[in-house]
Amino acid sequence: VLERGRPGKDKTCGDALLPSASELISLFGINQDRLKMLGGCRNDRCDLYVDKYFVRRSEYVGKSFWVIQRAIIDQEIRNITAQNTSFIYETCATDLTIEAEGKLQLSVKQKDDRISQFKCDAVILATGSMNRLSMKLGIDGKHHKAFAISMYAQIQQPVGLVSLFIDFCEPFYRWIFPMSENIANIGVCVLNENPEYNLRLLGEEFLKDHHARPLGKWRGGWGPLWSGLGQCWHHPSGVVSCGDAAGLINPHTGEGMTGALISGQQAGKAVSAYLRENREPLRLEDYSRWIKEHFSQEYRLTPSLQQDGPYSNHAA
Repeated sequence: VLERGRPGKDKTCGDALLPSASELISLFGINQDRLKMLGGCRNDRCDLYVDKYFVRRSEYVGKSFWVIQRAIIDQEIRNITAQNTSFIYETCATDLTIEAEGKLQLSVKQKDDRISQFKCDAVILATGSMNRLSMKLGIDGKHHKAFAISMYAQIQQPVGLVSLFIDFCEPFYRWIFPMSENIANIGVCVLNENPEYNLRLLGEEFLKDHHARPLGKWRGGWGPLWSGLGQCWHHPSGVVSCGDAAGLINPHTGEGMTGALISGQQAGKAVSAYLRENREPLRLEDYSRWIKEHFSQEYRLTPSLQQDGPYSNHAA
């Protein structure tokens, strides 16, 4: 596994693990006790507001909605995975070429700026929003872009640990996800490739509205949202894309962890079958078909009907 960042690298996001993501993470042996030990905070409720009006309270009965720093949970997954494979950190895949005989050549830039080439039988592109390689091969899902900023802030929660999801399905939305009794991840996301809004100004107004005290600086980034326009997430020479590199972020909520985990699981199965069956491209076609069918079904639901979003009704 080639990892562009250092161990413990961070990411701009809400740090939320919805029940679907918590269930998939448990496949790594990361249960609720482990999440708590790592500093995770379980949220049992989530309130939805639109234009400052309360719309709905969702209660997660028998389900796990956790908030945990992405840098921590991502590294925990890497540490567990490293028991079965090799990790090379601070190594960036800069190019992927398909040679005349169908062989794959991966160009890699290491931390000392040295360039190396790898001959590969198959490659899973999981390069996140830095998805230039999947775009080059036309397997990026023809995504839309969303832009977000987030920070950690000190905030007084009124009653218990209640997450807030605000102005959902507007040109932008905001969130407050508690990480303890008085610390929360606060953020703003603009669902527009050419945003007319000043994210920093929206964020500062948000902090002021909730009497929150910054505990650092704003972190910014962009994410590739599912568009429904993509048809292919594989190249017949043995390449598949998954997660953000495949444009699989939820277009309604900006949540990407579930899509990353489940598509990564399917990508592993597809590449394994491809190699076992003497590089049978049909196994990769099966993967693209599964991605299209699964996420079309998952994301076609209107936001009010989604079964696993922070605004869904999990009350008994």
